Amino acid sequence: MPAKAAGDLPTSVRIKTAEDVLKLLEDEINEVRGVDADPLVKARLVNQLASTTLRAIESSNHEARLVDIEEMLRKRGGQS
Repeated sequence: MPAKAAGDLPTSVRIKTAEDVLKLLEDEINEVRGVDADPLVKARLVNQLASTTLRAIESSNHEARLVDIEEMLRKRGGQS
């Protein structure tokens, strides 16, 4: 799979949710893994992207937990 030229990349990416970020990171990791390049450079880049992906997953999990807690508090407040 040949590397994409800069002109082949989309000019913008719409990111509105944590899922959008995770999808973008997944696509980029797969793209890097498919490029014929120095294995050490690829490994470093995949490592950086994977670390960013883990932080995005953690943030997404925290966001979901916060929504659940807020909902629980709303329900308790309505029962008083």
